[in-house]
Amino acid sequence: MINWFNFTEVTFADAYTSHDITITAANKFKGDFNGLLLKEFKIPEKHLIPNLIINGLDTSTSYDGIATTIKIIDSTRLSAYI
Repeated sequence: MINWFNFTEVTFADAYTSHDITITAANKFKGDFNGLLLKEFKIPEKHLIPNLIINGLDTSTSYDGIATTIKIIDSTRLSAYI
């Protein structure tokens, strides 16, 4: 099993793009970062954990709704590891 916390920070440090979201969207998904990724960015479920980690979070519920710049890992590169 992959230790996503170490693997993500090293492997994908240069393989993401930053996306700005509205304050309204940030507030809507406060405490539900996975929901934000799934609904706003259409991220596949199998990509949730690495994207959570690259954004400095350890759980979906730890998203404070304040951050409006979200990092999204390149799905092609990520798929090569999953």
